[in-house]
Amino acid sequence: MAGLVGNPKMNRNARWLLAAFYLLLSLGGLTMVYPFWLMLTGSVSGTFDFKDRTLIPRYLHDRNELFQKFLVQRYNDFKSLRTIYDVQDALRPSDLRGRILAPAPNQAPPPTLIADWRQFLQSAADPAWLTVADKERTTFLYREWLEARFSGPAPPEGDDPQWATQSPIERMNRRYRLMEPTFAFISLPEWKPGQDAQGPIHADYLDFLKSLPPGSLMVMDPISATAAGAGDSGSIRRGWADFLRAKYGTDSALAAAWQTPGANLDTVDVPWRAEDAFEFIGNETALRWRMATENYRWVLKFLFQRGRAFQNTLILVVTSIVVALLLNPLAAYAISRYPGRQSRVAMLLMILTIAFPAEVAMIPSFLLLRDFHLLNTFAALILPGAVSGFSVFLLKGFFDGLPEELFESATLDGADEMQVFWSIVLPLSRPILAVIALGTFTAAYGGYMWALLVCQDPEMWTLMVWLFQFQINHAQMPWLGMAAFAVASIPTLLVFLFCQRLILRGIIIPTEK
Repeated sequence: MAGLVGNPKMNRNARWLLAAFYLLLSLGGLTMVYPFWLMLTGSVSGTFDFKDRTLIPRYLHDRNELFQKFLVQRYNDFKSLRTIYDVQDALRPSDLRGRILAPAPNQAPPPTLIADWRQFLQSAADPAWLTVADKERTTFLYREWLEARFSGPAPPEGDDPQWATQSPIERMNRRYRLMEPTFAFISLPEWKPGQDAQGPIHADYLDFLKSLPPGSLMVMDPISATAAGAGDSGSIRRGWADFLRAKYGTDSALAAAWQTPGANLDTVDVPWRAEDAFEFIGNETALRWRMATENYRWVLKFLFQRGRAFQNTLILVVTSIVVALLLNPLAAYAISRYPGRQSRVAMLLMILTIAFPAEVAMIPSFLLLRDFHLLNTFAALILPGAVSGFSVFLLKGFFDGLPEELFESATLDGADEMQVFWSIVLPLSRPILAVIALGTFTAAYGGYMWALLVCQDPEMWTLMVWLFQFQINHAQMPWLGMAAFAVASIPTLLVFLFCQRLILRGIIIPTEK
């Protein structure tokens, strides 16, 4: 741009016009980049900051933002969070900004206090009050745990003659008496940890809780549980004091263990904020990394564990490109080299297909494939789009512009028609073939509606179909959907970056012709 604007042969008005033209192009480019950037930002967000419109998430550089986001994820009940941190007028998670400050590194609570509190929750507290921290994340961990448990070569609970013949989801459904299609539909049991097991679901859930790291258990309703007289065994506050009195006996022993002068068994408080500070201080880098990558980890784990999604997509894309680059040039070459009434009719029919959206032909194509018994096969995915009217029209225009002397020289040298096609015409058409290959790749890789219609067997689903299912299953968490969209855009972006020069030549050459 600078070279063109600074060209001495251009007058001032032409330079200003050219500069304005490039400025408008740059602004137009920003209108495409800005929404994509916002999608990337949303893909690393959560309940606390999803509605922000910042290009860089605040928690990546603001310690207070990180702590507030950590609290919103940790507490499943926003009302309890507001009460514990005395911000009752905060109606939405984003209202916590500026109201709750991150604890300083020198404010870390004594480890003995936290160890006592967790021991109390595990053994001495009324189990009716307990739940897991960060239910969203724990739900994903629970699904992974179930899938691993029912994917082993041998049943954990003893001999089972049907184990080897069933899939992991079928094994789980039979044991739990459920009818779930995939593990993605599983939620945490509506049951409090520590209660008597009520069937195999609860018995296995107890085993899952034991696999969680320390600090994963917390009080379900901290405010109600702290009230005097709450629960069958009294309040959490009273139970906590009784636990410490039984363990230490005297105030001096408690103060020495906690390294807190003045600790009193009669006035000891429930350490809600202390445990939050303990989980946060010293873990800021790990928390940032987890929050920035966790959505992508769940998406990738979902895709890698879903049948043959990657294999199916690779076969579909490669085969579609090969077929498109073989059939479209052959059809265009035949119509261009041997014009006639039949050729004109064939070209007209192909052009007519451009006038109708692909959805119009879906049902007739589905019925035709069904009659040929091709449903749930790669042929059903590839054949309906093997030849494109636009691609044939584009190639025919290019072939028509080739000089006739080129074909005559090849014929005089003894080349037959196929040799002319493979050795002369196709190499000259490489830029246009690159554009066709990109279009075929985009259609094959990005299409999910047709893939879902003709291949209803999950073993034949492609990545786009699984991502569509993932988005439906997590409709209440749109940040996961944005992470899925970002993952889906990576292959197309890489293909364009590696082939952009060839693709741009394919766009320019037909225009010049």
